[in-house]
Amino acid sequence: PMDKSSITDILIVGAGMFGASVAYYLSKTQDARITVIDRNTIGSGATSYAASLINRIRTKTEQIPLVMETYSAIHDLEQELDISLGNKKVGCLHLASSDEVKSALEAIDRLAKNHNIEGSFITAEDVAEMLPWINKDRVRFSYYMPDDVYADSFVLASSYANMAKKNGVIFQQHQEVSGLLVEKDHVSGIELKDGSRIHAPVVVLAGGSW
Repeated sequence: PMDKSSITDILIVGAGMFGASVAYYLSKTQDARITVIDRNTIGSGATSYAASLINRIRTKTEQIPLVMETYSAIHDLEQELDISLGNKKVGCLHLASSDEVKSALEAIDRLAKNHNIEGSFITAEDVAEMLPWINKDRVRFSYYMPDDVYADSFVLASSYANMAKKNGVIFQQHQEVSGLLVEKDHVSGIELKDGSRIHAPVVVLAGGSW
C-alpha cells in the first residue's frame, strides 16, 4: 500500500487568529519546517465570528498585559507590512441598569486608573447622544473608554498567514483532522480524515470553539 505519511518539524492545527499568528512568530524565530492544517480555510472558523473589539480592561486582570501586547503586536505587523489593517478606534461603553451592577463599573474604573487607561463615568444624556436608539431612562450608570479598538480578526489572521507563507510556512486547507497520534504519552502527530498522517515532534492545537 502507498505510504500516506509525511513529516514536519512543527505542526499547527487551526489556521485562525491563533494558528496563523503562532505560525508567523515561530517562522521568525525557528529554523524549522512549519505546517498549518485547517479543515476549512484561513480564518473561516471562530475567527470570522469574533466580535473583534479589543477591550483594554478585563475583569480577569491577568489578561490585561496580554491585551496590551496585542496592541503592540498589531502595530508591529502593520509596520512590517507597511499597510494599515483598518483598525478603528470605536471606544467601549459599559452600561448598568441597576444599582447592583454599579460596583462592576466601579471596579472597571479602578482597573483603568491603575493601568493609566482613559475612562470615565458619563451621563445617560451622553449615552443617548452616542446611541440615539437607546432608552436612556433605563440607563442608571454608564462608563466609557474612548480608546478601545475594533480590529477585523479575519483581516488580522489573513495578514499573519500571508507573512508566515513568505517565511516558508506551508498551509494545508480543507484538511480535516480525525485524531491525534500518540507515542509513549507524547503527541507525535495527527491523522486526517482521508487516512493520511502527519508526524511532528511539536504539535500545536489552535482550533477554535467550533
